[in-house]
Parts: sequence; C-alpha cells; structure tokens
Amino acid sequence: MKKLVITEKANAARRISTILSDGKSHSKSNGGVTVISFTNNGDEYDVVSLRGHIIELDYPEQYNDWSASSPVDLVYAPQVKTIRVKSIVNTIKNLGGNPDAPFSIFDDVKDLYAKRAEELKAICAEKYAAEKTWADANPEAAAKLAKWMKGEAPEIDWSKVQQKENDATRNASAAVLSVLAEQVENMICASADLSNSDKTDGFLKKTHAITRDDFSGAFFQAGVAELT
Repeated sequence: MKKLVITEKANAARRISTILSDGKSHSKSNGGVTVISFTNNGDEYDVVSLRGHIIELDYPEQYNDWSASSPVDLVYAPQVKTIRVKSIVNTIKNLGGNPDAPFSIFDDVKDLYAKRAEELKAICAEKYAAEKTWADANPEAAAKLAKWMKGEAPEIDWSKVQQKENDATRNASAAVLSVLAEQVENMICASADLSNSDKTDGFLKKTHAITRDDFSGAFFQAGVAELT
C-alpha cells in the first residue's frame, strides 16, 4: 500500500522518516518540493512537510474596506481561501493526496485507536470499581470528595478576617488567605518562591509546603528549584 504522510515542519518529516525507515529513507524533488520516501513493512511511504501561509483566508471583495463594513457582517461573512504556495498543493495531488480532505486517517491507524479505546474502557472500569470499593469503605471521605468535585463553594465565616486600617493590599490579602487556609480544606495556594514578598505566606503559615515526598501540605512553591 502507498501512504502519504504530511507533517507541519521539515524537521518532523525528517525525524519521522528516519524512525520508520530505520535511517534508510531517500529524498527527491517533486514539483520543487522535497519528498522523503521509504518502505516499511511492505508499504511505500512519501513524506511531505508544509510551511506557513500555504492557504490564506480572506473576505469577499465587497468586504475589503473593513472600515465601511459592520463588524457583525464580518463575523458572518463567507471566507475565501486563496492558495499562496501552489507547489506544495500540486505535489500533494501528484502523490495521490487530496488537499480538500486534509484529515484522512489510515485504516490501520483507526484500528489502532479503536483497540486502544477498548483497552482504556477496561482500565477505566477497573478504576471506577476500585473507587466504588473505597467509597463504600470510607463513606464520610467519599461524601467530602463528591462535594469537592461538584465545585460547590464552601461556607466561610468572613467575620474571622481581621483587617488593619490603611494597610497595604498585599497584607490585606494575607489576612484573607490566612482565614481561607483554616476554613477551606481543599484549597491549595501557590507562589513562585516569593511568599514572603507577595504575602501568600498568610496561607503558608497555617500549613506547610508540598514537597516531593510529602503531599500533606496545601502550599505549592512553584519556583524552578522545586521542579528539578
């Protein structure tokens, strides 16, 4: 079977060809466009890379003067496709491709994804069963999780927030975060290693930072050091 592979970038075309051909691909010119060819499992492959602005979208001529056109009309106006790089489009046609149907999927790819979909259904069923077993054994925790996942806003006693007159806004924020840390059990606060400056430490002082080996805290120090 002959197969045509179209990539966005030239380096992607080269990389895919190198991997699938085990380094045994060869390049040729088709209408001034580089085509990488190779054979894999009896199938003949041609790989073509694209580039920017092959096709441009525009409005019909009567809408060319945007200042004289209603924005509403522009939203609903039909679009005109103009081919700017005809060599690539012609090469795709020469190789048996259809530029008007760019999202064709090979049957073997469809089969691969269909098989994977069934595998994922089985995995999900197993996960759901494990979740139900846990929920049956931990009804209070399960009810709490269900409430969190619904996105329901918790009840907060805002009277606990004590603000100082004429205080800086970041200090005022720290006061609010401090109360939220005590009353919103599923809240996580984050700062890029600047908690003492942006005053998210109002939250941090009521908990501790999440670390690689300890997820019991509710504060994420999102600096580069923690991600390495």
